[in-house]
Amino acid sequence: MNDIILETERLLLRYQRNSDLNYLIDLWTDNEITKYVGGPRDRRSLIKSFNEIAINPMKEEYDLWFINLKTTQDTIGMAGLLDKIIGNEKYYEINYYVFKKYWNNGYAAEISKGIIEHFKKKNKIKTFIAIIDKENTASIKTAEKIGMTYWKTELRSKGEKEIYKGEFY
Repeated sequence: MNDIILETERLLLRYQRNSDLNYLIDLWTDNEITKYVGGPRDRRSLIKSFNEIAINPMKEEYDLWFINLKTTQDTIGMAGLLDKIIGNEKYYEINYYVFKKYWNNGYAAEISKGIIEHFKKKNKIKTFIAIIDKENTASIKTAEKIGMTYWKTELRSKGEKEIYKGEFY
């Protein structure tokens, strides 16, 4: 089974594997990584979600998937595309979560660009968004680096968020 969704120069984005449980738990229970997205998740809930996805990892068209370095195969985080409703319209949100030891290497921007190119071709999506906490300057820089600009501020379930938007043709 080929579990690779897309490749960039240095990274692979792939579906969940049975060996990924500890990576998932480490990522989503980390205070710093989850600081701007509602904080650490409950370990039991993560295991339950992991086991549900394990039944059919390729089921969801839009989801978060695992990022690996091509050179070492190290799992460095998760990224993906989630559909979101803004106003009454559906948009596609780029998400990226990278383990701290891999921060400041441009991986979030690289995988985001790969996701945009992949889904632009595969699903003909032209407009992408990023919903970002205004204090999360690193994610704001990443959104701008990949060609998004500030669109508007909106009250979301986890507080007021800035929405960045990019049109990619």
